[in-house]
Amino acid sequence: MRFLTRKWADGVYSDQQAGIIYGAYLEHLEELLPDMPLGFRNWVRLGAGSGVRGAPLLSARYDAPTGIFTLRLRPDLPPVLEARLCYLGVVKGSFDLEELERLIAGGESRCLFDEPDFGGDEDIWMHSILLEPEGEFSIRFREFRFEVTLDPDWDEEE
Repeated sequence: MRFLTRKWADGVYSDQQAGIIYGAYLEHLEELLPDMPLGFRNWVRLGAGSGVRGAPLLSARYDAPTGIFTLRLRPDLPPVLEARLCYLGVVKGSFDLEELERLIAGGESRCLFDEPDFGGDEDIWMHSILLEPEGEFSIRFREFRFEVTLDPDWDEEE
C-alpha cells in the first residue's frame, strides 16, 4: 500500500495530512485508469479505495495450472451479497496464500481499503488490500474480472 496505509487508516495523520494523501491517491488512480484492464478498472471505479471497506474475507483459492487466483468477499455495496475477484495470469510468488488462508480461517479478517497500482513490468498490475485487524494482501496479475451475487430481495426505494 502506497497511500492508504495502516497509519492513514488508524488516523495517525492530521485531517489535513490525510486529505493530502487521499488526494494524491485519487490523482494516482486517474493516471492508472486508462491503462487498466477493463474488469479491474470497473472494480476500482465501484469503490475508489473504500469499495471493500468492512467486507469479510470468505475464501481464497489458487489454481496453479491455470494461474487463476480467486478471492471471495462480502462487500458493503448494496445490492451485492458476495463478490468473487478473479485474478488471471498471476505472477508466481507475488502473494502469500498461506498467510491469507490463516487470516481467513480466523474468521475476523475484513478489508479496510484497497489500492490498485502498476505491477512493475509491462502489462502487470498489482492489487493490494489492507486488512483489519491485521495484515495486508497484495497480488500481481495480468487480467482481472469480478462477479457479484445480487440480493434478489433488494429494493433501492427502501
